[in-house]
Amino acid sequence: MKKIWIYVAILTLLASHTLAFDLRIEGERIYLHAVEEPLQNILRSMSQQGIRVRLDPQVNPRVSAAFENRDIEEAIAAIVKPYDYALVWEKAPQKSSPFRLLEIQVFRSGKKEMIQDLSPRAFSLAKDPKDGTLFVRDEFL
Repeated sequence: MKKIWIYVAILTLLASHTLAFDLRIEGERIYLHAVEEPLQNILRSMSQQGIRVRLDPQVNPRVSAAFENRDIEEAIAAIVKPYDYALVWEKAPQKSSPFRLLEIQVFRSGKKEMIQDLSPRAFSLAKDPKDGTLFVRDEFL
């Protein structure tokens, strides 16, 4: 019985650190709170919101950021620093926002040919904004 409680404690601890950031994108505005989170995790979350992400697999620094209602282009520039990046935009059909971010490319200077599509995770953990509990996104249990 003691082993079971130890395993439960370890899994709970791991789960609490699995999602160490909150990300929300609304049009051209971003809300991001991250503490020492690998960049690829943040970008993967962006890809789950419909933005194609391509990057050099060797680019994965830890990122700490706190953005509230910030321009998405400024926020991306800040979190990918010191790497080079390119943003691909498309004309949005909505009148509220003239353009929509379609793709993010992140690469080391002079190494753009190394970029690859960011692979999705098998599952995605999310944090309930109301009470902070973790759940698996888009899964019915």
